[in-house]
Amino acid sequence: MPDHTDTTDPNRFALGLYAHEVVRQCRIGLLAAEQLEHEVQWLQNALDMEAPAAAMTAELRVTWGTDPSALPRWLLGQPKYELRIMRVWAAAQALLVASALVSRLLWPTVPKDRALRALTIRRGRALRKALMVVHDSPLRSKELRDHIEHFDERLDEWVAAWVAGERSGHFMDDMFFVTTAAAPSDPPENEMPWTIFRSLDGTQLIFGFKERPFQLRGLIAALRDLLPRSQAMTAQ
Repeated sequence: MPDHTDTTDPNRFALGLYAHEVVRQCRIGLLAAEQLEHEVQWLQNALDMEAPAAAMTAELRVTWGTDPSALPRWLLGQPKYELRIMRVWAAAQALLVASALVSRLLWPTVPKDRALRALTIRRGRALRKALMVVHDSPLRSKELRDHIEHFDERLDEWVAAWVAGERSGHFMDDMFFVTTAAAPSDPPENEMPWTIFRSLDGTQLIFGFKERPFQLRGLIAALRDLLPRSQAMTAQ
């Protein structure tokens, strides 16, 4: 981190502090993205190697003919892949949290404290201008940011609806799949729909929250684009 002990220009000093944090979160997010892609590729290779032999098991012969996603989905459910899939989720979560923190730096939530309100608004505007952040950056998505930061509230909402009988008990979470191992189909028409809280399509790198898709490749590209400009600011 550069020496910002010279406070004769407080605006430059402050922007340098914020830019340093942008650099930190961009690097964390990009490292997480690299790990995510590595783990997904490892799982895909493992499926490709194991699928031919597993397809011959009696357990899968019945469904294999009508549902091409049954075999890879069954393989991903094996205990030996549990740790690998948890590594996928750990990397995805690190990427999402880092992106959310960058988003808050660039598009801050206005605080209730009046003394800080003006500073926070100026900080966001000045930082976006200095870093030449485009208006439609994927990092701006407040919807995704809120899902990550207020996950406990999203759970509360589902539980409250379930207690009230407005939701069935069909609750699924941490659903990881690759393109050939698609998510399971919808329940029969006479059943209430289930809720898939978090899902991740490893091949397309699409994160799903309550069936709302968010493209992770856009976040990764935005972090990669932002990193050198924020590094240049900290070097001034």
